[in-house]
Amino acid sequence: MKEYAVFVEGLDDLNLNDLAPKVERFAYQAINKTADFARARNASDMRRLYNFPGNYLDPSQGRLVISKRAKTNNLESIITGRARATSLARFLVEDNGVNRRGVVIEMLKGQRTGLESAFPVRLNGGQSMGLAVRTKDGAKPAGAYKPSRLGKGVWLLYGISVNQAFNYTRDMSRAEAELYLEAEFNRLMDMENL
Repeated sequence: MKEYAVFVEGLDDLNLNDLAPKVERFAYQAINKTADFARARNASDMRRLYNFPGNYLDPSQGRLVISKRAKTNNLESIITGRARATSLARFLVEDNGVNRRGVVIEMLKGQRTGLESAFPVRLNGGQSMGLAVRTKDGAKPAGAYKPSRLGKGVWLLYGISVNQAFNYTRDMSRAEAELYLEAEFNRLMDMENL
């Protein structure tokens, strides 16, 4: 999994050794709450742009998670998106049936693409679906993103990874996350009149 960190600028001169324990606790609590906010916001932005299935980006699925939480001695939280490419079968919106050719996928919301030679296949003993294509000469399909060989001349097709989608959306919510962090830290400080 590829990791990304959210950095807060302007804290270079902050000496964490001088922080009162209470203020330090408020800092890591605010950072962790902001990480939760940013993870949820990015998942929402990713679902708005890409046609990921319903709960695909939920934290329980392990594809977009907070892999590191801030604590007293390390004020850093990390949001991690899975780097493995997503099966194109996840984006399947139309199957032309057993005796007809091709399928239609919608990876980007509102942009459907017909794949004339592709067909759905059952994987892992029928527990999951994949989208495959058979090539005449058995060669890797031209223009396919990281296809993997399934059999002689048959290739599984993949699309954008959660990590790549996160890469595109994380800047969209950066300013909101910064404001959220500031507001949450100030809220905690105000509760103690600090």
